[in-house]
Amino acid sequence: MKKFKFFVLQTVLLSVLYVLNFCLDKYLDSPFTRIDLISACIYLLLVALIWKPIGQLYKHFSDIRYPIKVLLSIPAFILPSLLLLFLLSL
Repeated sequence: MKKFKFFVLQTVLLSVLYVLNFCLDKYLDSPFTRIDLISACIYLLLVALIWKPIGQLYKHFSDIRYPIKVLLSIPAFILPSLLLLFLLSL
């Protein structure tokens, strides 16, 4: 059950990062302007705000071995990618 919770947590966190990146990506263009800097700062601020609670959540999964975490993280990386692809194709 703990491995399933780890998989779900990885999937949710990667989904959040994908959505943040997708939402803020439209403000980034090839000539780097002040709006690009503000967008990057907002993104970094949001990531910094959720970094501490994420660390607290991962402490519960310290007894899962590292190779198993890697094997669970690979499908947790692929699943949000496929979901985002599907949602963007609608």
